[in-house]
Amino acid sequence: MPPRGRSPSGVILVDKPAGPSSFAIVADVRRRTGARTGHAGTLDPFATGLLLLLSGEATKLASCFVGLDKRYVTDVDLSARTSTGDPEGEVIGRSEPPPRDRLDARLAPLRGEIELPIPAASAVKIGGERHLLYGRARAS
Repeated sequence: MPPRGRSPSGVILVDKPAGPSSFAIVADVRRRTGARTGHAGTLDPFATGLLLLLSGEATKLASCFVGLDKRYVTDVDLSARTSTGDPEGEVIGRSEPPPRDRLDARLAPLRGEIELPIPAASAVKIGGERHLLYGRARAS
């Protein structure tokens, strides 16, 4: 804990490993420092990469970081379809991947700036509720 009367403040760059959720990492920093802490964009538990944490007075800078351009590098299994659209879901279908000579044509629509649909299992909030919970409520 910080000395009495002093609260840690700053931007923390975390090289997030696969496994823990963004929330778990934020909670760990809060527990260790006692400072108000949040993130400037979540990463899925299976994802690795840069997680920006804002602590103490730096939380006021969140609007400077949220919504910045991001770049993703990924490995994709072109033969599997999962229940969640990510590696954590159950494999619900298999097919032959496209032949190598047609791969570029199949991947072309995925290059550049694209807008993807929100997956059913998502941390996105709609009207203040997590999308996953929203999707389950609509399904019942």
